[in-house]
Amino acid sequence: MKKNLILLIIVITIIFSCSSTSVDNTDSNNDSTLNPPEWIRGVWLTSTWIDAGYEFSTDDFCFIELCDKSCIGDEAGSFDVSYEEEITESYYSFAVIRSNSDNTSATRTKYEFEKISDTEIKRGNQSAIHTKQQDDWVNCSLFDENTVYPLNNEDAFFVISVPNAPARARVTLEIHFKDGSMEKSESNPNSYIQKAIRIDKEATKAVLTVKDLDNLSGIDYTVIGRLYNSDYSNQYFVIYEEDIRGVVKTIFFE
Repeated sequence: MKKNLILLIIVITIIFSCSSTSVDNTDSNNDSTLNPPEWIRGVWLTSTWIDAGYEFSTDDFCFIELCDKSCIGDEAGSFDVSYEEEITESYYSFAVIRSNSDNTSATRTKYEFEKISDTEIKRGNQSAIHTKQQDDWVNCSLFDENTVYPLNNEDAFFVISVPNAPARARVTLEIHFKDGSMEKSESNPNSYIQKAIRIDKEATKAVLTVKDLDNLSGIDYTVIGRLYNSDYSNQYFVIYEEDIRGVVKTIFFE
């Protein structure tokens, strides 16, 4: 009997020891305040889209997209928000629980991030890498028809997309040059519209036209355009139109 008691104490000690070890490097939190770890705080943007990514502060999480920043903390007046977090030295996940004022319904949304290095992270099982920025993100520039955009004697790239294109839509970009000549790039109808078009350094203007060939009514199709320099390291502006019908933009260069 005495031997059995000693054996039981040893087994309990081993189980307690194992369970304690498994959580040594993990910090779990269930709270009304978000607490991102130090290593993930800051602004993280993708290399593909200069105006898309995330920002983590000491107590909030924000999406950055299309010259706009939306933060979970801004929802506090609309919902009762609480969080469940899991934190390690290279992994951070948090679930956002949103419930109405009388707690009769709730939703739970989980976000996961993996630390690749001190300057790179990726979200969950997504392949896109987000790079930490040296400076805080500021609103990118929306296209201004009154602005002349400098090419600084180098080529540029105009990336145009209609991500939810209707069955028959056509995007046309006319590029005009100093010698009076013109080049035209045109998308094919019935195809997903996303392409990068080179803007020659001799260009004086570009005319973007987007047409809905089906004349659909009551449905909006978003147009997104971005002008980059030759190595995509600088973004001049973003064109964002929520309806493709009648979109005509003239972009002037110098």
